[in-house]
Amino acid sequence: FPQSRVCSHGTRQRCRGMNFSSYVVLSTLVVAGIVAHAYVAHEQFYPAVVYLSTDKMCLAVMYNFAFALFLLFGKVLLRIFIGTLRDLEVEQLVDSGRGFLADTILFLVFYAPTIDNREVGTVYLIQYICCVIFMKVFHLTTQIRVSHMFEVGVPRLIVNAKLVALMGLLLGCDLLALQYFYSVASRSSTFFTWILFEALTMSTVVLVSICKYSVHMFDLRLDNGWPGKSVCLFYIDLVHDVVSMTLFLVFMLTFFVQNPSRLPIYMMADVIQVARKLAQRLRSFRRYRRISLNMEMRFPDATDEEIEQNEHCVICRDSLFEGSKPKKLPCSHIFHIDCLRSWLVMQQAPPAGDR
Repeated sequence: FPQSRVCSHGTRQRCRGMNFSSYVVLSTLVVAGIVAHAYVAHEQFYPAVVYLSTDKMCLAVMYNFAFALFLLFGKVLLRIFIGTLRDLEVEQLVDSGRGFLADTILFLVFYAPTIDNREVGTVYLIQYICCVIFMKVFHLTTQIRVSHMFEVGVPRLIVNAKLVALMGLLLGCDLLALQYFYSVASRSSTFFTWILFEALTMSTVVLVSICKYSVHMFDLRLDNGWPGKSVCLFYIDLVHDVVSMTLFLVFMLTFFVQNPSRLPIYMMADVIQVARKLAQRLRSFRRYRRISLNMEMRFPDATDEEIEQNEHCVICRDSLFEGSKPKKLPCSHIFHIDCLRSWLVMQQAPPAGDR
């Protein structure tokens, strides 16, 4: 069964690669045919260029070719910095990207963004939307990769170097975008205001990714790991949820001030989702504090005979004779006290399944 899953994963990767390659090759052949037809029909450079730039069919082919090159550029960058995405990463990227695309479409349809009190032109709109989606995909991919890259072992040095370079590049692009769009966003340019808030959101994502990556690397450098890693990661996620909800509310308030008749009500779904996640995280943390209170006094120390019978901690898989002192739970299972604290941050039930 594991071999069949590996085969199916490889087959899906090859199919996706073949479909994209076929699209790029077909787009190149079509644009080459259009250019050749223009030169054969008009025989001179200037008339051929005028024909290519005015004919609707030629423009559609050219835009499609530019879009194919844009996708190819993004795919090459992903391959350089990230490598091949696993199925789990692809699923999470699709889920996150689907919500972002839905919000973008609703904003464009119901809010009618403007630049200098004029409706945004189609070409101008497509260019900016493609750039925003391009950056959003890289930010989401980086966030997902940081969340999962340490689950399968210690990443190689080249993998770490590429990821650090990508996070630095994304953060630099976010800062440049914030500086530019802050200067041009105004009541008459609501489209730039929307891009400004998207840049703010993406900058928080990459900062959270940098913080989580730093925590994981600090944990790897310690011989017995860092007992407070899970708690620190929990606080990072908690701060991220608070900042995200604050940004959503400020975004809605700003657009309401700019145009009271077109309040982006669709964003209430995102606000409710983030608020629900934040409330769930706070409830989990409250339960963790209640369970871990006086844990040193509540659970007795394991005796040497009990440690020899169990030998290894179920959570960290290390010897019970190493690390923090082992504690015996009422269910008779034995864990390192620090491992148990880290586990209870994420879920309020012991790893063995007993309560």
